Amino acid sequence: MTPIRPVTPSALLVFKTLEHTGAGPQEARHHFTLNSAKLLRWRSESSLMCPEPPVPSLSVQSGWLDVFPSETVILSCSLPDKSAAWLYRWSRNGHNLTEEGATLSISSATQTDSGTYRCSTTLASRPASTKHSNTHTLTVSSNSPIASLLQAPGFEVMYTGESVSFSCSVNQSSGWQYVWSKDSQKTQLTNNDSNQTSYTISSAGLQDSGTYWCRATRGKTPFYTQFSQAVKMEVRVRPWAEITLETGWAEVFSTDSLALKCDVLGSHGNWTWNYTWYREEEQPFLALPGGQERYLVTPTNNPTQNAFRCQGNRMERPYYSTRSEPLKTKNLVLKRKVLLSISGCLFFGIIVIFLGCIFLQFTKKPVDQSKASQPDLFLSMAQLKSHTPSPLADYVTEPDNSFHNKDPDEDGGAGGSGTDICTELTPLPISRQDDQDILSEKPDMERNGGMVSFSS
Repeated sequence: MTPIRPVTPSALLVFKTLEHTGAGPQEARHHFTLNSAKLLRWRSESSLMCPEPPVPSLSVQSGWLDVFPSETVILSCSLPDKSAAWLYRWSRNGHNLTEEGATLSISSATQTDSGTYRCSTTLASRPASTKHSNTHTLTVSSNSPIASLLQAPGFEVMYTGESVSFSCSVNQSSGWQYVWSKDSQKTQLTNNDSNQTSYTISSAGLQDSGTYWCRATRGKTPFYTQFSQAVKMEVRVRPWAEITLETGWAEVFSTDSLALKCDVLGSHGNWTWNYTWYREEEQPFLALPGGQERYLVTPTNNPTQNAFRCQGNRMERPYYSTRSEPLKTKNLVLKRKVLLSISGCLFFGIIVIFLGCIFLQFTKKPVDQSKASQPDLFLSMAQLKSHTPSPLADYVTEPDNSFHNKDPDEDGGAGGSGTDICTELTPLPISRQDDQDILSEKPDMERNGGMVSFSS
């Protein structure tokens, strides 16, 4: 800057300045006249300093310039000197906008909002313009983006226990977070880290079968992309192994070994399996040599009498089955021998008792039929019914009951005809018809058990 020389009163001072307009920098002259009463003295060593105006800085607060219909965009204009009051102006593609303020907000972007943006500032106390800020080009797409969903591994059928991962991506712009849905686009899954582009199921279960979608979102006012294509996954039960003991009960007395067989259940089609045997107590599980369907446990290869497991393996999916439940071989042979011994003792005991009963039946002495039977002291009911005595009938029909004539002297006088006197041996005279009927009914009395019916 050139120093200003001393001037005399009433001198005319001319200052040249450069002003920035829309057409570029322009030179301007400013005229000042010194009052004679006041002398403005500049010394040669003094200089008039004119600082450069501050340059505003334009930034994108929303974080991205590639936006989509209905998305929110926020532009910010800032100055290093915040102590003064500034007025802000905005322009797009060189045309001034009506918006004012340090922030330009586009709440629902459309394609007409595309263009190059910049801002400028003016000091409110005096018309001093600043330089224009840097520019930002905003691009608004015509359509909302579509998310893309991939499954890894990409098998339509998964088996329980397998790990599966879904990855979601948007090929346009940046700043996306991802939302996952299952069975319904309204059913949102929980993901611990929404910034991750994948959703992982570490151990699939039957409940994980279904249809999956994803979509992306971003912004404080959430903007969502369109849903991805649907990916359907089916989870089936993994085939499971089972150990059976082939050593029969009858063989335990002739051998100390046990024959184990591994079967894989739940297989589909003609699947071919290889087998791996494990001792449960060994950590980690170490595969035993052999690899066959059957495994022979002997005191030599199993001195500690461990529990055994098996598993099926194949070269195609499913590559392996679940491991079987452990089969404990500890003292199994001894237990079977004891049980068989006890069962044998019970069986032979029953046989001995049965044979003893047969022997007693044949060796039992017969009853002596020559002994006279003792007379029965009591009559049976049949005998009582057919021989019931009737005292009146026996008395009337007694043949010994006859009338005896007494001595004439006892009749009251000599030579006269006396009256017969009844003694205990004299039969009763039967003079009435009723008495005669009693005698005629004797056979009926015998038939009626000796009971006589008297009627008037």
